[in-house]
Amino acid sequence: MKNLTKKIGFGIASLSLSVASMSALAQERNTVSLAVLGNVADANIPDSVENGENIETDNGFGVGASVALGHMLSDGFGVEAGLSLLNRKRVYGNDLFKVSQNQWNLRVPVLAKLYVAKIISIGVGPYFSTPIGNVESTFQVGDSSSPDFDTDNSGRAELGGMLAAAVNLPISNGSYFFFEARYLRGMTDLAGEDNNSSYTDDIESLIGYRVSL
Repeated sequence: MKNLTKKIGFGIASLSLSVASMSALAQERNTVSLAVLGNVADANIPDSVENGENIETDNGFGVGASVALGHMLSDGFGVEAGLSLLNRKRVYGNDLFKVSQNQWNLRVPVLAKLYVAKIISIGVGPYFSTPIGNVESTFQVGDSSSPDFDTDNSGRAELGGMLAAAVNLPISNGSYFFFEARYLRGMTDLAGEDNNSSYTDDIESLIGYRVSL
């Protein structure tokens, strides 16, 4: 009988804790997030052949910043719309010469998010990305390199899908430190050529601060 009473008491306590946790989450209807952004720019860009020489493509690590607004539609479920500014780097060339290019991109993700006890969230949704400004390029032959020069931005705007998983660590009442990992898959052919195709296939990470409004 005592064991049964303990089990019932434990069940009531667990249920009360879960309800309290979800109630607290329900009160935090609106949030704003600020984050530092890192991106492995792993778009599948095909290598090419020009004037009989193989031209290889390497992708560099990109950095940037992100801001997002979230709104809870119900207990444990919400939507988040963000804006990210990201610098991406690509290197084209071979053993004789290399061209390094830096390009800024503006990305707008919209995610539906499911929260598990406020600590973990899982999200899915579309994103829109477009290059902005000119491309900063550097030409290198051997150990010598040219000064930076700007070239016209020939990048394409793209649509894609995103999966996200985040860990939210509470700092104080209504504020969190969070880490989020994202996988992006583009649906727009960035190469735009008859014989070649290129689709974004990136891994992205955010470290930042989220606060309730």
